[in-house]
This record gives sequence, structure tokens and C-alpha cells, in this order.
Amino acid sequence: MLEEKRGRWSLSGAQLGIWFAQQLDPDNPIFNTAECIEIRGPVDQTLFETAVRQAVGEAEALHVRFGEDADGPWQYIVPSPEWQLQVIDVSGQDDPAHAAQCWMEHDLAQVVDLSRGPLFTEALLKLASDRYYWYQRIHHIVIDGFGVSLLLKKVAQVYTALAGGGYSEPAAFGPFRTILEEDTAYRMSQQVEADRQFWLKRFADEPEVVSLGGHAQRSARSFLRRSAQLPESALHRWQSTAQATGTSWPDVVAAAAALYVHRITGANEVVLGLPVMCRLGSASIRVPGMMMNLLPLRVFVRPVYESDGAAAAGRSRDSRHQASSTLQASGHST
Repeated sequence: MLEEKRGRWSLSGAQLGIWFAQQLDPDNPIFNTAECIEIRGPVDQTLFETAVRQAVGEAEALHVRFGEDADGPWQYIVPSPEWQLQVIDVSGQDDPAHAAQCWMEHDLAQVVDLSRGPLFTEALLKLASDRYYWYQRIHHIVIDGFGVSLLLKKVAQVYTALAGGGYSEPAAFGPFRTILEEDTAYRMSQQVEADRQFWLKRFADEPEVVSLGGHAQRSARSFLRRSAQLPESALHRWQSTAQATGTSWPDVVAAAAALYVHRITGANEVVLGLPVMCRLGSASIRVPGMMMNLLPLRVFVRPVYESDGAAAAGRSRDSRHQASSTLQASGHST
């Protein structure tokens, strides 16, 4: 049963993947997710803490604890009002931004005990009288990107209302159990078997999944990130291409990613892992929690050349000839 006598709940499908991955490497902090919001202007720390406490208190998923027995992993909610908003003043440092970055990186590297918690950290770092960082770290087993955005929006709304900004207090989050109930209903439905058969058929030939790295790791302990701001003209070109092909600009970006992997690896078949929100049409649209799933998009890349001679040159990767590519992909929504 979903709910047992002692208030235990089974894990959702999205949570199970993270649970087992964490068990393979219990001391790995890679599933810690963090968000840092820079606030320009003065902050009333008392009102801010009130707003954060209200949002965190309503987000039941943040107060979950996990266990495991012969029947498998389970979770239960343990309200934890004793948590502390950490206020860190680094304004006196020679480089406040660097000091704040070091503090956050140290916290992000802390290993979380899923059976004891806490599963989150909330902190307000003061860099100057008119510059703050709001930092929150939450284990991925209880939150996804959309769930974080719900928390951010709630805190902003409550703080604005408390400060007399003219906004009414937002509605409370929905109960965490609605996510679990919907997930259980799906897993007990006929649709889950239909979806299973689709994916089994789709990957029956067990294609090799190429990677830009040398090999796939069981569980990475860190990652590299490089951020850049693209010119507005690039987005306009994506939108124009999407309109011409009857699709959306995110699909154009996905196609470009597949073409890039093809160009680097030479593989004519690429499998992309696409994050799917899984919330539209669901009560979870207003419930912070872990709903995100990754679906494999199998893309076939077929070069199309201007002439047979160009094709031969293209196969030898002669960059003097230009080539375009057509993509054929199929997916299935669950």
C-alpha cells in the first residue's frame, strides 16, 4: 500500500532512480542541488527569514526522511521547525563575492544522510549593505528545478506582501502526498504497461549510446560548467528555423546538440537524455517535489550533400565541402 500504519510512503518513480544511484555511492554529494539568487538592494533580514520559513514550512518534501527494509525504500514526513537560516556576513572580506562562493561550495560538498537529514540548507550571505546572496541547497531526491522555482516565487511573494508591496499572500502549496498518489495511480494503471512496451520496442536492438567523454561513469563526484551569454540574434535565428520547420526553438537546440555529438563522434545515431517536467495537467503543478524525469530521444543523423563527389569528400570529413543534415527522431510521452 502507498501509506502504511506508521505514515510511511513508497518512493515515486522519479525518486527511486536517485535513491538507488545514491546507494551505489553513499558518500557522494553529487545529488545536492543548489540555487544562488543575487539580491541587489537592502534586505530586511527579519522579514526575509519569515518569508523563507513560511515557504520551507509549506514544502513538505523538504522535511522527508528515508529508510529501507525488506520491502524496499520508504519515506515519511518529519516536520522540522528547528532548522536555522544561516546569516553569513562576508562584507568585511577583501573579496566578498569570492568568500561567499567558497562558503557555498563548501556547503554544497557536504554529504547528506537521507535517513536523518536535514535535506536542505538555507542561507543569506551579506556582501554589502545593498548586495546579498540567497543560497539554498536541497537534495535532488525531494526537489527538481520546477520545485525550486516554486520556492523562489513563494518567498518573493511573501516578502513583498510583508514589506507592504501591495500583493496579497499567495495560496499555500499543495500537500506532498498528491505527487505520490498520482505516481502510484499511474504505476497501477494499464498505461504504464503500454509505455513499457513502447520503450522496450524502441530500444530492442540495444544501440550503443555514444558520449563526448571517454566512458560513462557510474556516479560522477563533480562536474564542469561553462556559461556564456548568446547574442539575441542567435535566438532569432532559432525561432526562424523553428517556424520554417513547424516546430519550437527548444527542438532546434536539441537537434543542434545531436548534430554536435554526431560531428565530434562520427556516430550516425545519437541518444539524448531530455528532462521532462511531468507536471502539466497534474496537481503537482503547485507542489514542490521531485517529478522530473529523463527520457531518451533517439536521433538518426543522415548527412545530405550537394553532389556525389561532395558526399565522398564529406564522408572523409573534408571541411571544404558544406553539408546539411536531416534528423529523424521519435519519442513517446508518459
